[in-house]
Amino acid sequence: MSSQLVSLKLQVRPNDLDSLGHVNNATVLEYLETGRWDWLKQHNINIKQKIVPVVARIEVNYRKEILLEDVIVNTKLT
Repeated sequence: MSSQLVSLKLQVRPNDLDSLGHVNNATVLEYLETGRWDWLKQHNINIKQKIVPVVARIEVNYRKEILLEDVIVNTKLT
């Protein structure tokens, strides 16, 4: 399987924000999952195949808040 980087631009929606005006932590995980699905699509990987890359573990270090703007999700198989 290719380890090629795939970039996906997502628009932050107002309902993604918490009461402080930045993206909710759980929504960030949804963005990452959207990036994973786009990576699968870009590499023509069907989830019905015998071997499919899966997420076994996620560790997120939140370095700064994501505000109401576009966000880029970069996905790469490692």
